[in-house]
Amino acid sequence: MAPHDEGKLQDALAQLCRSELIYCRGAPPEATYSFKHALVQDAAYSSLLKTRRQQMHARIAAALEERVAAGSEALPEIIAHHCTEAGLIERAVSYWWQAAQSAIQRSAILESIAHLENGLRLVRTLPDTQERVRLELDMQVALGTAFMAAKGWSSPATAAAFAQAEELCERVDDITLRSVADYGRYLVYLLRGQLDAALATTTSMLRRAECDCDRATIMIAHRCVGITSVYRGDFDAGRKHMEASLALYDPNEHAALAYRFAYDPRIANLCYIAHALLHLGYPDQAFEKYTELLQAIRHHRHSPSAAFGLFQSALFCTYSRDLGAYKRDSNFGADETIVDELISISTEHGFSLWRTAGVILKGWVLIQAGESDSGLAQMRDGIVEWRGHDAKLFVPRWLLMLASALSRLGNPRAALDRIEEGLALITETNERWNETELHLRKGELLLDLKADEKAEASFLHALTVAQHQRAKLWELRAATSLARLWVQGNERQRAHDLLAPVCGWFTEGFATPDIKEARTFLDLVES
Repeated sequence: MAPHDEGKLQDALAQLCRSELIYCRGAPPEATYSFKHALVQDAAYSSLLKTRRQQMHARIAAALEERVAAGSEALPEIIAHHCTEAGLIERAVSYWWQAAQSAIQRSAILESIAHLENGLRLVRTLPDTQERVRLELDMQVALGTAFMAAKGWSSPATAAAFAQAEELCERVDDITLRSVADYGRYLVYLLRGQLDAALATTTSMLRRAECDCDRATIMIAHRCVGITSVYRGDFDAGRKHMEASLALYDPNEHAALAYRFAYDPRIANLCYIAHALLHLGYPDQAFEKYTELLQAIRHHRHSPSAAFGLFQSALFCTYSRDLGAYKRDSNFGADETIVDELISISTEHGFSLWRTAGVILKGWVLIQAGESDSGLAQMRDGIVEWRGHDAKLFVPRWLLMLASALSRLGNPRAALDRIEEGLALITETNERWNETELHLRKGELLLDLKADEKAEASFLHALTVAQHQRAKLWELRAATSLARLWVQGNERQRAHDLLAPVCGWFTEGFATPDIKEARTFLDLVES
């Protein structure tokens, strides 16, 4: 770009080197030059008139574009920077968008956010045409998805990005972008514990998608309704919606949707189908989905999907009393391995929400290993941090796990306080997939405190909730706890009449501790 012939150019560069204003590495004409100090560069740059600087930036951008056209590599963010400084706004926006998309494909989420914010600042200065609004919406949706991965579903940045996207959707008729904007709003509701609003949003998404007859958005909507249903304790409906979503999934057609909807649709569906099947009393099928999930995580290159899948895998382990009967396959990692991998990938890519979840789960793992004090401290710190994300979702689960830790440390009253806190929260949010376990744990703690009548009432409440939710695994656990209590009170027939039909319902999972213990106890009652 220098307006000199080769000889004059080399003389000028040599003079700058002799003056020690710049350094030369390599031999001309293939040499690389750099300023001795950033302050020298700043002084040289500021000495130029603005028009002169813009002309130079424009010439640099043109030179880089020529190299790209000739097949050489050039980072789009470099060209975007020079176009921005040259005042070439449309070209700059185009390159910032390219740079953001490239970063998203590499799971460089923080980098993509910077590029998108640069591009959006510029695109809003362009004339208000339909083409500009569509581009702005596309970039705004991408920004919301990136914030979702980096800062969490309900962070102010995520909520603001999707709110802006929804405003733009009113001016652009685009099925997919409208669906992504709705999806972002649904996740904000979800993590903030507004599950009624989340269900209303996802149900509306599904109706609109079915009216549009768009396969991809129907698949996403079924996924969202299904996930919300599982959180609300409607496991059967959740399973059906997610199986419908999974049936529509085509890896060749839909794998790229991970970059639009935060996480790979197949990974998301497998997570919650596994949860639903386990609660519904199909442990063998649940662990088959768990195996598929781990395999999908290992083969997927989208880091946010991997982090989300690892989080759900670790969470799944907290619901199962023992994975030992199922670890027949080398694809199964130990609970601690999954949690450590979750923390590692989340730290590397800046996924703050999932890293916080990893900290809480790591505390739980430490407690299971006997390191109760350090595990308890880590769980407490993690729960405080989780709530700092404006998150109420999963908090009842965290409180349950914290209560278990406190109980192990011989503090049942403090554990009971945490259970009561969790029960109050599910009444507020309608996040009911932990409701049975909360009442069951409450009963166990009341037994520890010698309050047998209150414990019986809690076990009965747990049983009623489990039956209402058709959560057979939890019905079995509640029935077993009640039967033990009744046998101690010399009500053997009553215990038998409760436990026998529940045990008889199961058609699989006979190697699991729950079913083995229940059947062993039933045999004892019958003897």
